[in-house]
Amino acid sequence: MRTAFGIHHFGFPDLELTYMLNCIKNIVGFFARWIAKLLLIATVCLIIQGISGVYYASRENKQTVISCKDFLAKRPNNKWLKITDAKPVFSKLVAETQFNKVSKAYIPLIPAGSDLGANTSIILCIEGKENPALQEMVDAGENLGKQFQALSKIMASSEFKKPVEGMVRYGIDDDDETRRDLQKLIPNLEANYAILEIGEIPSMSKSFAKFGYAFICFVLFMIFGFISGALKKSPPTISSSQSTPPPLPT
Repeated sequence: MRTAFGIHHFGFPDLELTYMLNCIKNIVGFFARWIAKLLLIATVCLIIQGISGVYYASRENKQTVISCKDFLAKRPNNKWLKITDAKPVFSKLVAETQFNKVSKAYIPLIPAGSDLGANTSIILCIEGKENPALQEMVDAGENLGKQFQALSKIMASSEFKKPVEGMVRYGIDDDDETRRDLQKLIPNLEANYAILEIGEIPSMSKSFAKFGYAFICFVLFMIFGFISGALKKSPPTISSSQSTPPPLPT
């Protein structure tokens, strides 16, 4: 009985170690495959953004000046705009947050002199870091007094004391999920609306930078693809020393 127990005891640790190593290898391979897929998607998206950016940067060599009323009547094809005779509707402001920090804020724009409930097809987008008062408004919670103070600071911002300028969002950046959310949250917003990113201008350098990021993502995709290929899923194996027990001592 002692000898039989000894044979069983000597073989089992090697099998357990092999099983654990294979499990670790399969887990690492699984994550490597998923990371490689995400990097490939990122590469394709960055290339598309780069191509779109180069196209519009080469085409938009002159800013289009248009009144808000004319924009609503007939939306221009140009993306780089200066919109005159307009007023933002701050009471309908929508803030986009990430980890309780304001990343962007969206404000509908209507013609000057229009009723606040007028329909519109243009939304202003401002970066949260460009206007600290946006964060103050979110931090105010349900405190109406602090909300009003923060809103007053936003309304007094320099961006809104002159005709608004920026680029109309396009391509992959103009994602359907954001559009659906804004459509639900902002009343009197027409379906085919435009999002004007305040302060943005056509930039060839930014567009070419996207190709650089795409190259980096592609290199990382190749690395993780190689890792996932090297760590192909394999079942635990039993070595020959474990499959054939050693002879019993005499």
